[in-house]
Amino acid sequence: MRSLEKLDIRLPDRGSRTFRHRPTRADRGVVAQIFEAQDYSLGRLQRGAELVSLCEQMRRPLILDFGANIGAAAVYFGM
Repeated sequence: MRSLEKLDIRLPDRGSRTFRHRPTRADRGVVAQIFEAQDYSLGRLQRGAELVSLCEQMRRPLILDFGANIGAAAVYFGM
């Protein structure tokens, strides 16, 4: 079994945490897409501010991860 790469994630106004992933080109691409380019940022959407406000009002928003990738999206939205 290969060892995992460790990435310390820091997102503005959202704290920090450690994320571990396989040291493959595919996983590094997913990490770059989600955490560096922030392709899943709600701020990019026309009603993004409204969605962020709704999430902030919830005590614990529900995030469902159906395993289509490496879990990075769930970590991103959880932060």
